[in-house]
Amino acid sequence: MIASFRCVLALTIICCVFNKAILFAQSPAVVNPVVRSPLRETTSLDGQWEFATDANDVGEKERWFDPGHAMPGSQTIRLPGRRETQALTWYKKSFDLRDGWINKKLWLKIGGVSSPAWIWVNGRAVGHLDSDSGSCKFDIGQGLPMEVITVAIKARGGIDRSVEIDATGPVLIDNAFVESKLDNGKAIVHVKVQNPGQDNQIDVSIYTAEEKLAGHATAKATANSAIEITLDPLRPWSPEEPNLYQAEIVLRTGDRKIDGWTERFGLKKTEFRDGQFYLNNAPYVLHKLEDDTICSPVSREEYSRQLRMAKTKGFNYVHTPCALPEFYEAADEIGMIVQPDVRKDLLK
Repeated sequence: MIASFRCVLALTIICCVFNKAILFAQSPAVVNPVVRSPLRETTSLDGQWEFATDANDVGEKERWFDPGHAMPGSQTIRLPGRRETQALTWYKKSFDLRDGWINKKLWLKIGGVSSPAWIWVNGRAVGHLDSDSGSCKFDIGQGLPMEVITVAIKARGGIDRSVEIDATGPVLIDNAFVESKLDNGKAIVHVKVQNPGQDNQIDVSIYTAEEKLAGHATAKATANSAIEITLDPLRPWSPEEPNLYQAEIVLRTGDRKIDGWTERFGLKKTEFRDGQFYLNNAPYVLHKLEDDTICSPVSREEYSRQLRMAKTKGFNYVHTPCALPEFYEAADEIGMIVQPDVRKDLLK
């Protein structure tokens, strides 16, 4: 339900050249999902980071981003976390790669960072983010010594969401989302694959919350595949019955599974007819909650607590400025229709 929204937000991020280096390839990403395929190897960088303020903006000139370079006055901080500051702040973390990752393609995934932000890996420039919206990933698996990785981020504020490293082969699932076709009792699973070959296939199995198989299909892998699956049992999503399915997507070569993606979604249809709101082809009365939260914690658990409380008061619909995936995932689960604010940076 929220995957296509994440992609739209992520596409607003602007990439440019800095530090006299060619930036690495950047594309939309998903971090800290509710569900994750066991076929995708991921390391979370959440936890303790080194950080230092840079009031005079000298860190880049003095190469604070280099591995082993001590940042003056540095302390430790737990990330992700929001910092209400306009000062330039550096964040830095080094870690050992897992066994078997040396020869794999590595992706640095940034879930959300206050903009503007600049990113280095092992002393090399990776990217420049000019928007707070969306998540992005950078292909960092070429030309770097890979036994130890040092990530450095300079930002005017905090790192709001998780930072992760993915390890994949050259052929991988780049993104996936599910489109509802309630009138036909179907779901269309959209899968984007990087570097598909003639012998690559995509398997999609959809399960109910009770782990009952609700549909399955296999298709030849292409750069952009749309796989239509009939659902049985058919369980529409609504605030009263927030039914969610889980799509298990497997990319394979012959019988060998080479990558995976898990996507949770609800099947629903919303529309207006003659001024009346309809949900799943029936008139529906919305009870609106105006959420004026400016700075909320990036926590699915906290969002779930808040939305559950709102539902006990009779609300089934929330207008919110929050654009974070954790909020929408909680709303999907709790059963809350969401109307987001239109972000000005999306209109540029």
